Amino acid sequence: MRKGLEDYLQRLQAAADPWFLACPSERLTAEPIGQMRLLLLATLAQDQAPIPLGRLLVDLEDAFEGTLLDAGRQDWNEVVRRCAKVSRNNLWKHAEALPSILLSCADFLTRHPDLRAHLEASGPTDFVRDIAQDIPFTGRSSPWRDRPWRLTRWLVRGESGLAPIPAFLPHLRVPPAVLARTFRYLGIPVPKHEVPAKAWEWSNRICQSLLPPDPAGVWVPFMLLRRPRKRVWACQEHLGGCDECPLREPCAPPSRV
Repeated sequence: MRKGLEDYLQRLQAAADPWFLACPSERLTAEPIGQMRLLLLATLAQDQAPIPLGRLLVDLEDAFEGTLLDAGRQDWNEVVRRCAKVSRNNLWKHAEALPSILLSCADFLTRHPDLRAHLEASGPTDFVRDIAQDIPFTGRSSPWRDRPWRLTRWLVRGESGLAPIPAFLPHLRVPPAVLARTFRYLGIPVPKHEVPAKAWEWSNRICQSLLPPDPAGVWVPFMLLRRPRKRVWACQEHLGGCDECPLREPCAPPSRV
């Protein structure tokens, strides 16, 4: 099993995060990502079902006439009215909270206009804490804080297009929920989530043992494993099918049933 996990990680480490600019629009790929876009992408991403984040952002920018960062200066009722014009907003499970999230992100960037600089000054753990406390649905009441840790990973590993921050690579953490889903598929015992401290210890130990210099490198490969995408699992797209996968035996893919 250990050898299979290492081989799997090695083969999928270069895979892109499917939730980063999911279904991108031409406009988002042709322009610099920008701080507000990056913060909103991390905040709006959800793990249960993909939504076209890139297109949602473009629709949102059109509704606000390209002034998302200035949304915090607008009247609340006007922000609600403009958010209601975004057609793809209904795909997101927290759609009714979009005005609050938009204003909170704008306020956060007013205090910290450069996310990368704030991360470098505070370190990953405090950076995640600050976002979780200030922006709805980023983890104020959750022990895992998946969204701010994902954003931190994008920034530290350079996945957002900005320069990476190598000094922080060993300090990145992968929320236990990310690993739990994968290891349940593989039949590996998973600690109960009701014990956050122990679950975090378990998560960190696995990531550090598999990729000591870059523990967060396990995040995307493990998230792709058995992740539904159209008619095939997401991991199959990168491996050329289940027959080529080093985890074929423990995973027991549906094509073998």
